[in-house]
Amino acid sequence: MSEVKKAFMTIQADEELKEKTRQRARRQRKRSVRFVWQSVVAALVALALFGGGFGYHTLTAEAAYVSVETAGATEEPGIGLSINRWGNVIRAEGTNEAGKDILSKTDVTGMRYEDALQTVLEAAEDFGYMKEDTQIDFAVCAGAETELVKELQDTSQTVVEAICPYANTGCGWASTQVRENANGYGMSCNRYQLAEAI
Repeated sequence: MSEVKKAFMTIQADEELKEKTRQRARRQRKRSVRFVWQSVVAALVALALFGGGFGYHTLTAEAAYVSVETAGATEEPGIGLSINRWGNVIRAEGTNEAGKDILSKTDVTGMRYEDALQTVLEAAEDFGYMKEDTQIDFAVCAGAETELVKELQDTSQTVVEAICPYANTGCGWASTQVRENANGYGMSCNRYQLAEAI
């Protein structure tokens, strides 16, 4: 016999009152269980929204920007690739008409940086921008010279050597301030740094 039944047996009241009390106790218990489940569901929804928002932000937040520029062809395409902290391209832009032409033929958003760079360089080659004396310059723009910056620089060199072994390459780091200054003058990071050096 349950404790509740034992407790009701000792109460001196008519059966109708006891039954109403039992029903009220059952309803109260159901409300408590429902409240607990609603609280659990609300907590899980809040956690999913917070986790999803955090995940979305880290997926779409730029950790580095790679400015890619070729020189030596009649036109010199310029392309900018925004990279998230996992090394995926989250945005791509042509910084001049030749760069825009290349990106109009290929979509590298969502690709790993290595694959995106390979795709861009192959498209540039198809357009005839890669010649024997081509110079390919990279500027990896980030707040600091992090492990990601080093990885992007190494990857840039490796991809160029595999696709365009005849090309000359230069790959350096530029601060976010240099990038802002270059944008202010309508220049690529590479050209801005060259102009500063001159």
